[in-house]
Amino acid sequence: LLEISQLLGKYKKMLIDKRKNSFTYGEGEKYDLTTGNDINTCLSADMALLSTPQTQPLFIHKFMNGGLTQYRKREAVAKAKGDIIVCVDGSGSMSGVIAWAMALALALQEIAAEDKRKFALIQFGDKDELRIDEFLPGLYTPEDVMDAASHFFDGGTNFERPLNEVMQLIEKGYHDAEVAFITDGRCKISDEFAKRFVEFREIHKLTITGILLDESNSNCGASLQPFCNRLYRTSTMNKNAIAEDLLKRIDSGDAA
Repeated sequence: LLEISQLLGKYKKMLIDKRKNSFTYGEGEKYDLTTGNDINTCLSADMALLSTPQTQPLFIHKFMNGGLTQYRKREAVAKAKGDIIVCVDGSGSMSGVIAWAMALALALQEIAAEDKRKFALIQFGDKDELRIDEFLPGLYTPEDVMDAASHFFDGGTNFERPLNEVMQLIEKGYHDAEVAFITDGRCKISDEFAKRFVEFREIHKLTITGILLDESNSNCGASLQPFCNRLYRTSTMNKNAIAEDLLKRIDSGDAA
């Protein structure tokens, strides 16, 4: 839990900085001049009126009457942001990286909470090992989140059961969902199930992002390719870089 909290704090700070300092394409771009009383966008020529007692009354007159010359900026572009589902592999082989996986899941939960999006955490192990925690806006406590983060199966691995649960959540009302699937990849799904899941994914326009903790095992990726339409691998990308890219994409609503 200490390791999870340290990593989560780091990713939360990154999200705060991103929201404070960055714009999506087209937002905040200066494209015209207008008049008003917004000092933040006022041209320096008018601000210079404050520099001498003789011209200060002119500045005040312009300010009071909305006559300051200022930049016009493009309005923020509203984007549809879908609900979030995270599947975390809790098999025994994940024991060395489960804290990182859970910290990433909880950082995604923070995004959902900020935007009042539904969030579900699916922890899975063998076919009989499954835990689902749903965090619906305003209907959970910090203790509920802590309880979910404290769980670990330490068993086997089965991909089909958590993916079945993903489909059920979508049918239950998780709209335009972003799904993150975090695993070390030591499992496979049947061709029949893969075909059914991909058809479901396309019908519902889902984004399934696989985060494969494969280190140097280049053959692991084959287990996620049948159902993911985006894939990160720790064998080719640093964990923190993966987290930063994924969090920024989902926070902006453009993870596809």
